[in-house]
Amino acid sequence: MAAHELSSTRRHVLGAAAAFPILALTGFPAPARGTVPKRGLSPSASPARVLWNRRLARYSRIHARWKTEAESGAFRAANDEYNRARADLIVRFGSWEKALRSRTGKPLCTAAFAKVDAAEDAFYDRFTAPLNRTLIQLVETPSPNLSALFAKIELIHEHRLDSDDNMRRTPIEVLRDDARRLQKE
Repeated sequence: MAAHELSSTRRHVLGAAAAFPILALTGFPAPARGTVPKRGLSPSASPARVLWNRRLARYSRIHARWKTEAESGAFRAANDEYNRARADLIVRFGSWEKALRSRTGKPLCTAAFAKVDAAEDAFYDRFTAPLNRTLIQLVETPSPNLSALFAKIELIHEHRLDSDDNMRRTPIEVLRDDARRLQKE
């Protein structure tokens, strides 16, 4: 893909450190890296649990479509095509930079990048933006039990959800409120 690998930032490290006391009080979740948490589903029929289950199911459906598209859909095909075109141009001109400086290579580089750029924009509009909206809605939904709270923590970590992500409250505030409410129950 055209994006760089994400790295830990001070904000993410501090966010994880701030979440640690909540985890210490409630127990640590089992690792579920790269998966949609299933254990957040709650069998009870209370209104809070019904809402949580409905939003978690919606998130799971949208996440599955997002993942499928990223791994094998038009977005993946556009990235593969871009990587092939880039490799061909590097072989032909000696490097990507030399191709960009060349009168014949620059239009080819521009065209290759324009295709993958358009695919990334379409992928974001059709898959990533709906996933982010659904994720934020789920995270802002009160956790009906500890399993849901653990699932929420895993999702925040997996998606590196931050206070900049159009949330009304920061993830740590949401988790703190859930932990306080669950402690009272």
